[in-house]
Amino acid sequence: MKAVYRIVAALLSMGVFASAVFLPLFRIRIGVTLMEADIQEDFSIYRLYNYLKPNGTLDGLFTGNGDFLDNPYIKHLMPAAVTFAAFFAAALLIALITWFFAVLSNRKLVIGILGAAGIICMIGSYIAFGRMAKPLLDGSISLPELLDLGFISSTLIGAAVKLAVLRLISAPFFMILCFAAIILWTLAFILTEDDKEKLRRANEKAAKKAAKTNRKLKKAKTA
Repeated sequence: MKAVYRIVAALLSMGVFASAVFLPLFRIRIGVTLMEADIQEDFSIYRLYNYLKPNGTLDGLFTGNGDFLDNPYIKHLMPAAVTFAAFFAAALLIALITWFFAVLSNRKLVIGILGAAGIICMIGSYIAFGRMAKPLLDGSISLPELLDLGFISSTLIGAAVKLAVLRLISAPFFMILCFAAIILWTLAFILTEDDKEKLRRANEKAAKKAAKTNRKLKKAKTA
């Protein structure tokens, strides 16, 4: 049963990575006055990578070939964006550590705690993304201003184009589900562990502690 627990825990931690990379991360919906339907797109990390990679559609956006990052409106959004990225990256790091513990050890309690830490990081990423999206959705920062199109263009285009939706969707939701599944899977094994297994583990800990004490005594005698 230990092997089953470790395999499932490792698969769930891998599921966090798969969800993060391949499932849609956020949705953008732009309302255009002259069009009946809004323009909507969902973006995953994999799709964004294809846009930003060499020779991609947005190649050079963050490499200093333009002044995108010098835009004061971009700078205004950067703290929330960096916070979101930090929480999101921390969740992925926790998933990686969980995978190592599941594969290389049988520390169920540690794995369960890591699952809870992953959920906390994802909640933090939701909050940070919401703060980043708020000025774009309430009109404090318009899309033309964000793209630095100039005063006249910003005025004309801003009247016809508005960001209607900017929110996280599938990827973070399924990442939280995977972390929650790790916690529940761990609790199920801890709570249903039989007395013989508990006694065996207690005896193993006692034996390790006794061996460690004996080694210290031997070192003290030789010294």
